Amino acid sequence: VTGRIVPGRDVLVRFEVDEGPRVHVAAVDVAGSPLPWGEVREALGTRERGLVTRGWFHRDQVERDAQALAAFLRGRGYPEATVAEPRVVFSEDRTQVRITFTVDPGRRVEVGDVRIVGDPVVPFDQLRRAVPLAPGAAWSERAVQEGRRVIERRVARRGHLAAEVDAVSERRDGVADVIYRVTAGPQTRIGRVLVGGLVRT
Repeated sequence: VTGRIVPGRDVLVRFEVDEGPRVHVAAVDVAGSPLPWGEVREALGTRERGLVTRGWFHRDQVERDAQALAAFLRGRGYPEATVAEPRVVFSEDRTQVRITFTVDPGRRVEVGDVRIVGDPVVPFDQLRRAVPLAPGAAWSERAVQEGRRVIERRVARRGHLAAEVDAVSERRDGVADVIYRVTAGPQTRIGRVLVGGLVRT
């Protein structure tokens, strides 16, 4: 960007912008990830230039990818995963760029026991089968909360529309026991059903 003053009755400042060449993504690397590249790639919006992709470089997309990559790992059993600021290296002619995401995954956490306690409105064994958590699977807060919503819906179908379900995860040595506590509340019943209007006979 260059600026110059154009003489005249009024002062006019003109900025001339040289955008330079458009930049293609030559390579995307993820260092330190415990997951295969094929899985990690799902979290990234940045793509290399290829036969069917143009692979334009957008810095804001790279920053979003770093956040998305951390969230992706946390949803797959690495709740403390972090991603450092992406490393961006340009070619000499600044037409290509190589991007590296460096991951610190932290310790993997697996699901231990899954327990449901409280009001047995719905048989607990049925609720356990419906919850998307199984012993030995990757633990994530998202899956725990999804299980809570599943239980609330199942209990609500029995007429307990104000039911509350609390979810607690107790972590120890890379294992998280998940406890759901069900408070059913009063059951809602349908009273009289009145039909108004004309009736044909």
